[in-house]
Amino acid sequence: ASDQVSVSADCAEARQVTPDDMGRVIQWTLGVPQATWEVLYIFKHSNVDVSFGLGFGTKDVCKDDVIITEDAKLIVFDVHDGEVNVMGKDSLAQRLLLTEPEGPDAASESLKATYDAARGLVRFSVTSQRRHGRSVAEVVDESLQNLELYPTAAFACSTSTVRIEVCKSTAMMPMPRCERLLRSDFSMLLGIDGRSGAVTFEVEGREVCADRFLLAARSEYFERMLLTGMAEGTAAKVSIPRATHAAFSAVLRFLYSAGSCGDALFAEAEALEVLHLSVEFLLEDLTRLCEWRLMQNLSVERAVDTFGAIVAVRSKVPALAEACTESLEGRMHEVCSMPGFRELCRHEDAVRELFIAL
Repeated sequence: ASDQVSVSADCAEARQVTPDDMGRVIQWTLGVPQATWEVLYIFKHSNVDVSFGLGFGTKDVCKDDVIITEDAKLIVFDVHDGEVNVMGKDSLAQRLLLTEPEGPDAASESLKATYDAARGLVRFSVTSQRRHGRSVAEVVDESLQNLELYPTAAFACSTSTVRIEVCKSTAMMPMPRCERLLRSDFSMLLGIDGRSGAVTFEVEGREVCADRFLLAARSEYFERMLLTGMAEGTAAKVSIPRATHAAFSAVLRFLYSAGSCGDALFAEAEALEVLHLSVEFLLEDLTRLCEWRLMQNLSVERAVDTFGAIVAVRSKVPALAEACTESLEGRMHEVCSMPGFRELCRHEDAVRELFIAL
């Protein structure tokens, strides 16, 4: 946020501190990028001369000296007059008619802002006595697809205030970012000594064959295992204990696809099992993918089971741990009666953390 924007203790309400019209920006986040947003802004805007933009913005938008109705990193609805700025373009066809604010005694109004990354859709729905005609402005464009956007308020006067409520959101599936995993040019490894060819793993009594060179090239863990003189490097079979065949196969599939397999990785493998293997094998991109998967449709019962299952790796998946506690907030009586709570009670530190969070 701009240094000239004041935020309430619960971080949900904001207002500009300085009495100027320099375009001060604040953004909110849930910790991880979201593929869909539905956000309710409850605002007061009493100045008849300046803009007040509410909606979304990219994470690198400037926080000061922003021209609200023209900035190319904002997608906002100007609650002053109904103008819509879509990344620097004035969407005249979607402009809504709002009369000027009534001054210091202006009533509270609201704006619901929606973003759908897959569809490239942005929708603004305004509730205001100043509105005439349509109440909804909607833009659908390919250029708006798969953007990393955050709820954003852009102030231009100190009399404007806003409070935000996140009604719905869906976390965006994380994309691989490890340079080693994404490597497609292996020319730098040409001529380097190292064993190549097939390697056979034994998991749950079943054999899984893989390419030694590819695993070592895309994973530091497997490079150490297979190419640095460890016993596994020369063994006829490499045993993988504490893993199911499905989960280990998912790990190999993730490496072979350079992380591009996405959600299909969990068609046969349990995300919790893959998560623990990803931590063991030092595959941070896979850990983030498992975290995202486990956060989807997180019911109360699943939150209890998941929180208990991630005790040993909780520091690696902070967003998942927080999502679990948020799902259980205010439902302690219900939680204590669940079968998964008994298992959770075996871990004193996890129970203590859960009680503190709730």
